[in-house]
Amino acid sequence: MGFSTSVTPRPGSGSSRARGQVYHVFETPSFHSLLNPRNALQSEHEHYGPYMYLKVMTWPEAGFDGNAICGPLKDLERLAAIIEAHLAKARPGSSVAIGEEFAKDSPFALVLDVREDGFDPATADPLLLAGHVSSEDP
Repeated sequence: MGFSTSVTPRPGSGSSRARGQVYHVFETPSFHSLLNPRNALQSEHEHYGPYMYLKVMTWPEAGFDGNAICGPLKDLERLAAIIEAHLAKARPGSSVAIGEEFAKDSPFALVLDVREDGFDPATADPLLLAGHVSSEDP
């Protein structure tokens, strides 16, 4: 089973939308290397996804914003466990929203769109569907 994500403002937050397509980000070696205690300093980060749009970053408080998924190492590990628990119960075609469960006061939520194995996220990429991708796109 595969999934893609979007970091989406919660209703009424007034925030702009940030999107990122990922492939099992929280299972990758680079995510696990980010969790190394030597990366506990604020703003250590890794980029993920086919265009490297999604950023996971160490930060004093857990949260989602238009720039990154962030938090202290222990909270990023907790987010990985939350995602794993939700995906264990999810079925292709469903969506999972993670908000308050990870970041109590964040105006954004992480939305996982669960797809069948073999799904190619590029087939749902709005920039590719519109027929343009430039170096200035997010």
